[in-house]
Amino acid sequence: MERLDLSEEIKRKKVAAGTILILQGETAKAMSMLHSGLAEVLSCSRSGGDLPSDPEELIDSSIRVGLIKGESIFGILGIREEGPYETSIRAVTDCIVTIIPVKHEKIIHLLQSRISLNLQVLRALAQRIESAVFLYKNYKYLWHKFASIADTLALAGDFPEDSGPAKLPCSRENAALAEYAACLRKRIDAAEGLQPPDPWDHNLFLGRLQQAIGLYEEQDARVVENMIDYQQLIFLKRLVQKPDEILISLFKKDEPLNFYIFQFLSKALETMVHENFHLVTEIDDLIRRLFLEDGWIDQTLKRQPAESEKAGIFNHYLGRFCWRCRQDARKLLGVDLAREFPVYSSLGQYQDLEIEGKSRRTSKRGEKDGDSGLAKYANLLERILEFSDMDSDFSESFRENIRSFGGAQDKFGNGLRDLRETLSGQYWQLYEKCFLKIIDTDLKGFIPGIMLHFGLVDETLLSREDLATIDEAYSRVLYTDDQIPVMTLPYFLEKIYRSEIRPSITEMGQSFREVLKRQAKMTKAQKSSSYMYKDTAEDRVRFELHNVVSQTGGLLSGARQRSVPFLCSEAFVGSAERMLIEPETLGERVNSYRERDFSVFYREVVLHHKFGNDLVFKELLPNFVLYPVSGSRAMMWQELDGTKRESPGRIFIPLFFTESLDEAIPTVLAQFRWELQKTMAGVKWTDPIEGGIVGAYYDYINFYRRNPKLTPEAKEKLREFIQKTRSDRDRFTSDYLTWVNYEFEGRLRMNPTVREIFYRYAPFPEEHRKEMARKPLFTDMETKYQNRIRKELLRLESRKKRFEKAGVKIPEEIENYISFLNR
Repeated sequence: MERLDLSEEIKRKKVAAGTILILQGETAKAMSMLHSGLAEVLSCSRSGGDLPSDPEELIDSSIRVGLIKGESIFGILGIREEGPYETSIRAVTDCIVTIIPVKHEKIIHLLQSRISLNLQVLRALAQRIESAVFLYKNYKYLWHKFASIADTLALAGDFPEDSGPAKLPCSRENAALAEYAACLRKRIDAAEGLQPPDPWDHNLFLGRLQQAIGLYEEQDARVVENMIDYQQLIFLKRLVQKPDEILISLFKKDEPLNFYIFQFLSKALETMVHENFHLVTEIDDLIRRLFLEDGWIDQTLKRQPAESEKAGIFNHYLGRFCWRCRQDARKLLGVDLAREFPVYSSLGQYQDLEIEGKSRRTSKRGEKDGDSGLAKYANLLERILEFSDMDSDFSESFRENIRSFGGAQDKFGNGLRDLRETLSGQYWQLYEKCFLKIIDTDLKGFIPGIMLHFGLVDETLLSREDLATIDEAYSRVLYTDDQIPVMTLPYFLEKIYRSEIRPSITEMGQSFREVLKRQAKMTKAQKSSSYMYKDTAEDRVRFELHNVVSQTGGLLSGARQRSVPFLCSEAFVGSAERMLIEPETLGERVNSYRERDFSVFYREVVLHHKFGNDLVFKELLPNFVLYPVSGSRAMMWQELDGTKRESPGRIFIPLFFTESLDEAIPTVLAQFRWELQKTMAGVKWTDPIEGGIVGAYYDYINFYRRNPKLTPEAKEKLREFIQKTRSDRDRFTSDYLTWVNYEFEGRLRMNPTVREIFYRYAPFPEEHRKEMARKPLFTDMETKYQNRIRKELLRLESRKKRFEKAGVKIPEEIENYISFLNR
C-alpha cells in the first residue's frame, strides 16, 4: 500500500490510484492541494473507539464518506483544529498533489505571507464546500431510496397482528422487521382517511403511503440552509472568484477580512464533512439491515407464500428498485452491492418476470400529475448556467443564441447553419464545465444531470408530451452491465476519467497518447496557439469531448450540418417516446443476438502461465454508449482500445434513435466482428487461413470466379451483389444479417460457400446446430466443426493435466475457453 510522505514539501507530484494521501488518526502535519484526479474520503468507526494499528486493516475497515476532486484541498481541518486527521483520503484515480507541511500556529502566517497560495486555498475551500453540499444532497437522495425499500417491506409483509411492540415510536434503525411493521400499522390507524395496504401490494413502491404517514419528514427537514450560513457561503464563493489583483488589494486594506473568510470556509467545510459522515453512516446501516444474510430482504423472500403471483410481482419491482440503487451506491459509497451481498442473486431471478399489462412507459398521463411532475423543469437553462459558473459573457451569449434558435420557424434550414454551429460549440463548452464540476458527486443529480444524460438544456424547446417522456425515462436505469455494458454518455466519460478505459481515437484515427507525443515536438508558437493536453483525468475527458464527442454527435444524427447536440422536439421523427432507447432495452436486444452468435465478442489472446504461453479465446464486451442526441446512425467506433488486444471496443448509438434496432444492432455487430478480426490478424487479414472469418470472406469475394463450389447462377448473383455494395465490409455486413436473421430461423438464403464460412467462424449454439445438422445440407459442416473442437479440447485437456500434476490451479482463462468450445 503506497503512502504519501507529508513531512516534505512536494509541488504537483503525480501519485498513482490507490495511494493513501492521509491516514485517519495520525497527527496532522500538512495542508495539501489536489490539482487533478479524484480521491475518496474514508472513515473507520469502531464500537470500542480504538482504530486498527495496521494501516491496511484501517483502510479495509473504512467506508467511503465523501469524494473530492481537483482543484481542491485536504488535510486542512486537522491542521486548523490541531488534532489528528478524522478521516483517511485515498486516490481513486491517478492524482496530482501539492504537500505543504505546516503547524497549526503557523498556518495563518503562511497564508498571509504567500498571497498566491492564500487565494488558491480560499478558492479550493469554496470548491470543496460546494462539492460537499452536492454530495450531501445526493447522499440524502440515496438514503431515501434505501429507506423507501425498508418501509415498503414492512408495509407489504403479512405479519401477525401481535408481532410488534405495544408502544410508539419505534424506527427502522432500532426495530426488527415485524416490530417495525406493527409500528407502521399503528401510524396508519392513527391517520385520518388511510387504509392498511394489502399484503405484497407492489404499488407501495410508489411511496405515496409512506409520504402520507410522514416517514421522511425528519430527514427532509435536515437541509443545508439550516446547517451553514448558505447565503454567506454563496457571497464569499463569488468574492474569492474575483481576479487576483482585486482580492490582493482588498486583503491589504482589510486583513481581518482575509482571516474571517478562511475561518468561515473552514468551519463550513467541517460542518458539511460531519453531516455527510453521519448520513453515510445511516445509509450503511440501512444497507446492512436490508441486504445481509437474514436481513429484511432475505426474511421477506423466505416468508412469502410459495407460488404466489402477487408476491412474484412484488419481488419483480423489489428487484428492479434494488438494482437501480446499485449504480448510485457504487459511485457514492464505493460499494458494489451485487458483489457484496448474495441476496442480490436471489432478486435477479425476478427482474425478467413477465407481468401482464406492465408497460415501461406510460404515454398518457393525467393533466394534474403531468403539470406537477414537470414543474421542476421551469427556467432550466438559467439553473444550468448558474450551476456551471460560466462567466457572464458566455452565459449571455448562449442564452441569446438559444432564444434565437427556439424562436426560429425553420430551425434546421440553411439560414440557421452558422447559429447551429455556434450553439454546438458553446453547448459542449457548457457540457465540459458541468461534467467536471459534478464528477465527484452523483452524475444523475437533476441539475445538470438532465443535460449531461439527455441533452435537455431548455424545456421550452420540447413539447409537453416529449418533456413528460424524458422526465419519466430519467427516473429509470441509465447504466446497466447485467449482461451487456450499456450506459449514457456521462457514465462513459466517468470510465475515462477514472482510467478504466482510454479516450477514444479521433475521427482521423489519432489516440490520446499519440497527441501527447505530437505536442511534445511542437514549437513554442504552436504550443501557444493550441490547447496543450496533459495526462490527467480532467484532460482525458476534455480530449474525448473536444475531439470525439463533439464530432460524433453530428455523425450519429445522420445530417451533421443540420443537427444540434441538444434536444429539440422538431428534431424528433414522431415523438420522443417512440425514439427513446433505454439502456436495459438495448442491452436485452444486443444480448438476444449474442445468444445466436455466441462468439461475437470473443477474440484470440495470448495467455501467459507457469508452463509457457497458450492461445485462448476470451470474451471482452464492448461499451455501448447512448449519446444524448437524436439521430439515425449507430456507429461501431472502435473495436479495441488502441493497441491493447485485451481491451473493450465501443459502439455509439443515439439515445433518441429514428431507425429500427433490429437492423442497427446486427449491423454494428457485423462491423465489430469485421474490424476486430482485421486488427487481430494484422497484415495477414486477407489470408484465407490466418485471417479467420475476414480472410475467408475476402478470399470468397475476390476469387469467386475460380470457386468450383459456386454454380454459374450463384456467381452471377454474387457479381451483381458486389456491384451494388461499396466495400468488403458492407458485403460482409449484409451476409451477416442474413446469417443471424434468416439462416438462424431456418430460412435458407445463402449460397453453400458463404454459409460454410459463417458456420465455421460464427457458429450458432450447440442445441441449434444439432437441429440444423439433421438436414443433409448441414451434416458435413457440423462434422467438420466438431472435429476442430475435439482437437482443440484434447490439447487443452493435456494442458489441464499438466497443471493438476504440478498441483497448480488451472487458469480461469483456460476453464472459460473450454466452456466456450463446448457451447
